[in-house]
Amino acid sequence: MANIKQITIGGDTLNLENYVEASSLSVVATSGSYTDLINKPSIPSKTSDLTNDSSFQTEAQVESAINSKLTSVMRYKGSVDTYDDLPTEGVELGDVYNVSDTGENYAWNGTTWDDLGGGEVNLENYYTKSQTDTLLNAKANTADLSTVATSGSYNDLEDKPTIPTTTSQLTNDSGFITSSALTPYATTAQLASKADSSNVYLKSDTATFTMTVTNTSDTTTSYNLINVTGS
Repeated sequence: MANIKQITIGGDTLNLENYVEASSLSVVATSGSYTDLINKPSIPSKTSDLTNDSSFQTEAQVESAINSKLTSVMRYKGSVDTYDDLPTEGVELGDVYNVSDTGENYAWNGTTWDDLGGGEVNLENYYTKSQTDTLLNAKANTADLSTVATSGSYNDLEDKPTIPTTTSQLTNDSGFITSSALTPYATTAQLASKADSSNVYLKSDTATFTMTVTNTSDTTTSYNLINVTGS
């Protein structure tokens, strides 16, 4: 098929240089599917397909290493009748003997024989299952506790009391006087514009004062009035 670089439609020219023919495309160009790719990479499906550059060990390798260590540390040498029968010469670190009369196993630690246990265990200071169940039944289940049990916060209480914020919410058992009881009495503001009693005279009071009267026609004569009583 000829390589057409451009076409003209209705007087408009379309440049085809940046287009390719559909027949020259791969299947994946229109499917978008991984399976339609060629030369796909090989994806590992198990650890043995990978290079073990982290030195991971297999179960068999781990077990072999543990057994090797245990063999080098502990070596069972036999049994003796009593603890006193354990040897003190010709022994090496890690030698293990079983003592028949107690059933205990002892290992030589380089200085003395170390009890490895394995005999009778004293459970005198331990609770039985029944005793444990009884003790647990007497304890509160955390699921049954209110939030305040662990928070300790007043805000987590239910049915909280109403805390008064004004004196009118309280019973007046102290005999405090309310504003309504003071209605017949003058306030400080009302008294501020009144005269002080020490500065006024009553009708019944006798005031002693001197008043000079001058005769305008006779400027040489003056009259003094003393002890004027109001009426």
